[in-house]
Amino acid sequence: MGYIDSQRADRLITQLLADVSNQRARLVILDIAGVSTMDTATAQTILQATAALRLLGCQVALTGISPDIAVTLTHLDVDLSTITTVPTPQEVIQRYTQQMHESQPSHSLGDEHASRSS
Repeated sequence: MGYIDSQRADRLITQLLADVSNQRARLVILDIAGVSTMDTATAQTILQATAALRLLGCQVALTGISPDIAVTLTHLDVDLSTITTVPTPQEVIQRYTQQMHESQPSHSLGDEHASRSS
C-alpha cells in the first residue's frame, strides 16, 4: 500500500462510512500493515473516521501498526488513546467473537484486555 496521504484517506473513509451504514456493520478493522508512511493529517482523518464509525454503532480496531509508523505517530504527538489498537486482525476477531459469546454488549474490545491485566 505504501504512503497514505490525506486525500486518499478521505476517499477511503467516505466509502467506508457509506458501506458500514448500508451493511449495518458492527465491527470495523482498520488494518494498516502495508502502510509505510503516514502524516499528521492522515492520522487525524483516521481519528475522525473512528469517531464517525462509533456514531454509526460500530466498534473500531486499528491493527498492523509497524514500528516505523508507531515512532512517526509518537513524534507527531498523535493521540490514539481513543482507538483500540490490536496487533493483528485475527486477534480482533477472536476478541469480538469472545465478547459475542459472553453476550455483554457494553464491553468494548479494549476493555477485555484491561480486565485480563488486572
